[in-house]
Amino acid sequence: MNGIRKYLFEPRYHFSRFQFNLAGLVFAFLGFLIATYFATVKLPQIFASTTSSITKDTDTHFSQGTLTSTSVSGSGTAAVVQLTVSG
Repeated sequence: MNGIRKYLFEPRYHFSRFQFNLAGLVFAFLGFLIATYFATVKLPQIFASTTSSITKDTDTHFSQGTLTSTSVSGSGTAAVVQLTVSG
């Protein structure tokens, strides 16, 4: 039991206050450099774009793909896509 207490709680390394301060300054400087790098480099956009809607109003947009559980009424800017309930 005494060996475990000695292993867990007695210091193995002795650092002076100057060494702790120096290590703190090095880590703070590295953090500042990394933060500055990420602030200036264009990172991939992970948020949605600022556009709230996309308008696709030509007949070619409505005729592409399959219309499963949907129905299209009209054409051009007056066209409407509606979801249909199945089952």
